[in-house]
Amino acid sequence: MPAELHHPHVRVDIAAGSFDHFARLVRRALDVPTALVTLVEQDRQWFPGAVGLGDPWALTRETPLAYSFCQHVVHDAEPLVVDDAREHIRLRANPAIVEMGVVAYAGHPITNAAGEVVGALAAIDTCSRRWSHDEMGALADLALACSGELASRELADEAMRREREALDLHERSRVALSLSNALVQASTTGEVALATEQVVREHLGAGKCGIWLRPSAGLADPDVLRFVPTATPWAAALEYVRIPLSTANPVGAALVEAHPLYYPTHAAQLLDFPAVTTSVSSGEARALLPLLAEGRAFGTLVVVWDEPLEFTEDLRSTLQMAAQAVAQAVRRAVYAEERSRSLLTFQKGLLPRLPEIPTLELAARYLPASEHDRIGGDWYDVFPLPSGDVAVVIGDVAGHNTASAATMVQVRTMMRSLSWGVEDTPAGNVGRLDRFLLDVGEEGVATMVSAHLSSEADDEGRHLLRWTNAGHPPPLLLEEDGRVRWLEDADFSHTDVMVGVDPHVTRSDHVALVPRGGTVLLFTDGLTERRGEDLTEGLDRLAAAAAAHHRLPLELFVDSLLEVMAPGDLDDDVALLALRFRDAGAA
Repeated sequence: MPAELHHPHVRVDIAAGSFDHFARLVRRALDVPTALVTLVEQDRQWFPGAVGLGDPWALTRETPLAYSFCQHVVHDAEPLVVDDAREHIRLRANPAIVEMGVVAYAGHPITNAAGEVVGALAAIDTCSRRWSHDEMGALADLALACSGELASRELADEAMRREREALDLHERSRVALSLSNALVQASTTGEVALATEQVVREHLGAGKCGIWLRPSAGLADPDVLRFVPTATPWAAALEYVRIPLSTANPVGAALVEAHPLYYPTHAAQLLDFPAVTTSVSSGEARALLPLLAEGRAFGTLVVVWDEPLEFTEDLRSTLQMAAQAVAQAVRRAVYAEERSRSLLTFQKGLLPRLPEIPTLELAARYLPASEHDRIGGDWYDVFPLPSGDVAVVIGDVAGHNTASAATMVQVRTMMRSLSWGVEDTPAGNVGRLDRFLLDVGEEGVATMVSAHLSSEADDEGRHLLRWTNAGHPPPLLLEEDGRVRWLEDADFSHTDVMVGVDPHVTRSDHVALVPRGGTVLLFTDGLTERRGEDLTEGLDRLAAAAAAHHRLPLELFVDSLLEVMAPGDLDDDVALLALRFRDAGAA
């Protein structure tokens, strides 16, 4: 059941178990028996995310603070990495060592919306171990995503609270409802600015409206405010895309002093700012309201009327309410953009590096979907086998979230281990994967093409390609002269059921000979499938594009395909892998 956090710096309802997916990601990424998302309060620690806890802790989801390693992460506001807690002067008397089996511990801080450390994302082992640099990097990346989710919930709850309080007065209610409806669809700062302008013009009779923001930490020109452009730009404001962050101008003064400025006429503003006589001050009445979050101003909302106006208490309250709603929307948009970039970096970090193989040129790309969280289950993998052949896998786990990414890592790792450890055909190894997924209780289904490429060519310079297809789009073979053919029958009889559906399915191997200079193209369905379009149309479009660009070097070839097949926003993730056969002596 939901637990109300009483930590001084966090106010948000979180259900126990709602962060379990982060714990599962840590367990898989660091190969530990136990992983925790821990939040520290005044007299306890509790676990909104946990995997591998024993009883009674798995049931209670909390311990007294005396058992907490995480409290030191919160106190120090930095990671705590311990190879053996039994030998650590600060921890060796902690009862969690004996009662919970905590020996090796790695905890990375997680923060709230204000950037304060409130807990830790932790990996725990029951025996001594030395944590690697790569493991700590993975833990830090996951802690960043976990902090983002916690902050997102906190900000959303705070915005909902403020909206409820704003419904006390009729005028505020009317504007708040319209602004809320407009802002709920806004996912970027530009969309927030446009939605705000439309509402204040319609409901408050304003002529123009604009938002200026201070740059994020670490960016250039920290003392300059930047105007947020919209689809219907305010021409006068565009002359002042950059405004000094100082009290010498009204936009900067409202932010620096964190206090609204109201001027019933242009002349009234000139009394305070006589040097500001430019076209940005066109109009008469104007209100300049700081955008605040956690008591800190990060931008200014400017509303201008064409005629003089008296700023009554009710109008001021309404404007301040609007500024609060806009501030939350801007923060959500900025956070979403930053979180999206972080998740994309994380997703790309999950993808393998392509190996150096003398007989092959390799090129791969990954593109995230536009409408999702920029993280999903598409992947590719290429690795040499003990036999000297090369294994190639491309797949797509259903979904677009961290759970899909976690399943993808699990499936990819299993497939690599099976292919390396068992000398069998692709169909045999994918069949073992079906059964292994059932044994370990891994949820989720995936499409996949798994192939083995012979390292040795025959007398005509051809390489044997042996593959199996588990419900995935077929590979495309492009010959050196530009001829293309799908490695699939017209009735799709080379396609078996998806992975994870039936552990007893009998899978089939298929073979083809790839000539010298030939290119094999593997991809996920986001490259060819479009809403409202027949599946064959996308496949035909890809085949035509491949034939048209077949003379290009491989890296330019895959980029050209993406320009044709994915020129704008994507409905789904795309993974693309191209293999071109060459003479070993040309490597």
